[in-house]
Amino acid sequence: MEQYQSEMNGKIKGVGMQLLPQYARSASGIKSMNHLKKDFETNPEWAIRTITPMLLHDVGVSAAYIDKSTVSKLWKIQDGANFKDAEFSGYWTGPGVKSNSSKVLISIYHWEKPAPYKVILAVANMGRSEQPAALEIDWKKLGVSLDSELHELWLDKSLTKKDLQSFKLKGNHFMLIGIK
Repeated sequence: MEQYQSEMNGKIKGVGMQLLPQYARSASGIKSMNHLKKDFETNPEWAIRTITPMLLHDVGVSAAYIDKSTVSKLWKIQDGANFKDAEFSGYWTGPGVKSNSSKVLISIYHWEKPAPYKVILAVANMGRSEQPAALEIDWKKLGVSLDSELHELWLDKSLTKKDLQSFKLKGNHFMLIGIK
């Protein structure tokens, strides 16, 4: 965890960081893993499980050697929401939202300039089993109204405040919740 918070922190390094996943490349070079190469390149699960911790730490993901369509979907969401101009606050900073589920962590992206959302919550289940999102939000600390509009960007669907408590998040999966 410390490596993400220091070694791979773009603000500290002065340049954006990006992960180059090597699953399919590794599989092609290791005889006992050759049969996994196609699965690594085409199965969205490998990409989602790679993206999940990267969103929590504001590290970009390359589409090399994993499912390109899944990573492209993330890039389109990030471009559409203007992530390049966002300020990032990691879960370890106490950004005003937490989960009652021990393996669910939340980092936030927020904007000072006009953007499609005031805040986006990167909600990640870092455990292996499904967990309720069970979010507790300090709306005032986030700087948004209690009756703000909520939208899950990855699934492209509207959410209610009740959904923030009851939504089940699969192990090693994420949600991107836009708050207008």
